[in-house]
Amino acid sequence: YGDVAYKLSFKKAADEFGAICRYKIIISVITSEYYTRKDLRDGDVIVGYSEVNAENIGKQIALRDAVKKNNIKKIISFHPSIRHSENFVGEEEISVKHRLSDFDLFNVSSNKKMSIRRSTMVDFKKADTALISNAQCLTEGVDVPSVDMVAFISPKKSKISIVQAVGRAIRKPRGSNKELGYVFVPVFLEKAKD
Repeated sequence: YGDVAYKLSFKKAADEFGAICRYKIIISVITSEYYTRKDLRDGDVIVGYSEVNAENIGKQIALRDAVKKNNIKKIISFHPSIRHSENFVGEEEISVKHRLSDFDLFNVSSNKKMSIRRSTMVDFKKADTALISNAQCLTEGVDVPSVDMVAFISPKKSKISIVQAVGRAIRKPRGSNKELGYVFVPVFLEKAKD
């Protein structure tokens, strides 16, 4: 793209200019001696009358705990597919609605008409506490400055997509005293002895 005219780091943009917020990354730690990372990945738990992957439920519980601990009001969650993003906020036992019962839940996808997407975004902005799930709709070109947290429910490989998604959480609305944007990463670390 040519010569760099001016370079502004995240740190300088946050600390010196107040243009963006600093960010905090939230991960989960498995502390039980009875469960391992493999147990979560391969195991199922009974939720209601259905068997559900233990890792998915673990991610939702970790997300719920992060929301409560950090007083999060608005979340954008990123998923690997449209089906996954719809199920995350849907009606089934695998839905996060069972863990975030006081949140309004929304979904946008490229399968929906633009007018429906716009309407959904307006409803999301108006809600006091809300989560909106998507597969690849909300990384760039979206004006939602009130987002407190972005949640990567599944791993993302594109550095550009990650940076653009994190930008949703660290945006600072004009006149806001927002200090932190949160990034939820679904990594489970096992505490090892010694």
